[in-house]
Amino acid sequence: MQVHTGSEKGGDGISFGFNPIGNDDVGHWGNSFMRKTEDEAGQIIDTANATAQQIISDAQAEITEKEAQSREELDRLKGRIDHYSTQINAAAQTIDTLLGTISSL
Repeated sequence: MQVHTGSEKGGDGISFGFNPIGNDDVGHWGNSFMRKTEDEAGQIIDTANATAQQIISDAQAEITEKEAQSREELDRLKGRIDHYSTQINAAAQTIDTLLGTISSL
């Protein structure tokens, strides 16, 4: 293990904080330091969770919207294919009729 002192690669470090008074004692300096830190950490976690849930909800809504758009586009394309298939079949029947007429001449 190496310890960096900061002269070349930055410094490693650790710190400790001690409060000789109980966290719930009233009227002393430093009271509720840990409680405040816990509350702030809880707020940060709650905010991060709410943000993540909102992002997930937004993504799911976008997926649903894109799927609906894809289905609409697919239905539109199927309609065009059906239309052109009908025209091709009608043209093939006309060609068959014409070939039959020409053969009988």
